[in-house]
Amino acid sequence: MFINEDDAKRILRACEGKLYQVIADRTTLRRAGKDYEGKCPKCGKENGLKVSPVKQIFKCFHCNQLEGNSAVSWLMKAEDMDYPHALKTLADIFSIGVSETQPKAQPPKKTTAKKQGKHDAGSFCARMLEESGLTFNDVTANIYERSDTKTTFRRPTFFKGTVNDRGDVEREGDDVIIAYYDLDGLPITYELKDKKGKPTGKTKEFFRTRWQYPAEHLDKDGKPFKYRTPYGAGTPVYIPEKLRATYRASQNIHRLFIQEGEKKAEKACKHGLMSIGISGIQNIGLNGRLPDDVIKIIERCNVKEVVFLLDSDCFDLSESIKIGDRIEKRPRSFFYAVRNYKEYFRSLKNRDLYVEIFFGYLLKNDAGDKGVDDLLTRTLAGQENEFEKDIEYAINEKNHTGRFVKLHKITTFTDHKLEEIWSLHNTVDFANKYKEFLKKLPEFTFGRHRWRFN
Repeated sequence: MFINEDDAKRILRACEGKLYQVIADRTTLRRAGKDYEGKCPKCGKENGLKVSPVKQIFKCFHCNQLEGNSAVSWLMKAEDMDYPHALKTLADIFSIGVSETQPKAQPPKKTTAKKQGKHDAGSFCARMLEESGLTFNDVTANIYERSDTKTTFRRPTFFKGTVNDRGDVEREGDDVIIAYYDLDGLPITYELKDKKGKPTGKTKEFFRTRWQYPAEHLDKDGKPFKYRTPYGAGTPVYIPEKLRATYRASQNIHRLFIQEGEKKAEKACKHGLMSIGISGIQNIGLNGRLPDDVIKIIERCNVKEVVFLLDSDCFDLSESIKIGDRIEKRPRSFFYAVRNYKEYFRSLKNRDLYVEIFFGYLLKNDAGDKGVDDLLTRTLAGQENEFEKDIEYAINEKNHTGRFVKLHKITTFTDHKLEEIWSLHNTVDFANKYKEFLKKLPEFTFGRHRWRFN
């Protein structure tokens, strides 16, 4: 059974806060104070199962085999459903229409990538790449096995697999594994740490994991997350093969792009926009400095301009804001990311390297294109070179605004000037900028004070 990601999100939204309703429809529960109790479907113990509608949790305190905090986890653990079947069951309960048609598997393209075989065709990895107009051949790197060899090998940087509890890659899974290689074509490694966070002296290759079903992987706050980065591995940058080849050939790169996400960087490079991928908007640098590979690219390829390009939602407020939460928290995180980016690249002057620093973002459109990969795959499919032209136009236009992108030249910007972009410098300006959203709230917190529209 296949449930696409958009349908999965709709189903999960529909069953938020309805854990008790789902369980009560499928087993007998009796009130026990503020909570409910019933027979555990695992061990059969009467009154072993406890359900809390307030805390949105369930647990059997007799066998400890049954525990969770969502309707999906109940169906998977209590009724032994896999994730897609649990979603389909919830869709039926809440009368949500879903598409069960799985995308057709494309015939595998010829490639010399090691371990890239027919079993990857039709996988979640293949579908994800196809949605962005990429193939396995596009995301294959020429790398060295060791630094002392002159023999290169073809390796996929995106491939089918998963990661076990020990952090080891298993090819049998159907998540996405993303491999990182440096400018010299060598696997990026990191030093393992023990439970106390102390270095062990052992190293491991760096991989990021893109989960097919994020709701199965919750963070410490119980929220689903899409990507897993190895603990203590740092934040290396992702270098597409086209950018690596340009560096090896010492070719000039007038304008270098930085984007959040490996897939966006690959898609941009495919269409001539040399781009580096970062794992998060805050992960451009580490310990106050740029990664060495970024500095090497700027130096050898004679980079003149750097553009930090964000998605079209970089000004949106959080939809999950609650009373007491600071309403400007999400915009401020983007401000900090851009400010840090500016400072990192300003520091290059200490190496006698001077670049013009731009920050930009995609303009929202009717197609709902969020990132560069969306825009190039949908709105600009077949005319991808129009985006590069639009970037060039925006760079030279007085207000730095094109058809698809808005840019800011921030080489000499102060922090206050950057804050003005998100209206973070003034409460009234911020309230006016986000008025349509804020006036729906009974009150909101900005800075140290609570406010409301009247």
